[in-house]
Amino acid sequence: MQRFAGTNNTVISLCTKIPNKLAVTPTMLKPFLGSDTLESALQRKRLFIIYHEILEGVKSINNTVVCSPIALFYRRDDCKIVSIAIQLFQDKADDNPVFLPSDPKYT
Repeated sequence: MQRFAGTNNTVISLCTKIPNKLAVTPTMLKPFLGSDTLESALQRKRLFIIYHEILEGVKSINNTVVCSPIALFYRRDDCKIVSIAIQLFQDKADDNPVFLPSDPKYT
């Protein structure tokens, strides 16, 4: 609920299509969509996205890495919003995996 009621609630929006930069497939997401398919979740307006493209290329003071993540959320039947995919950087790449709820806890 912090995403919707917290201090940074304006960055989440309805997802009307999966961005090409987000390396997810319907098969990857199916286990987290309840009775929905990816297409039906989009049509039923049950997917939300945070798309921090503005952070891409930001330089930090002490040379730490600044992520520019894309995060996908799903509204379940019980109306809870849960994260279903997180990609830390904007481009699809072997060294930029998509993290899923099925990944180990401290991945």
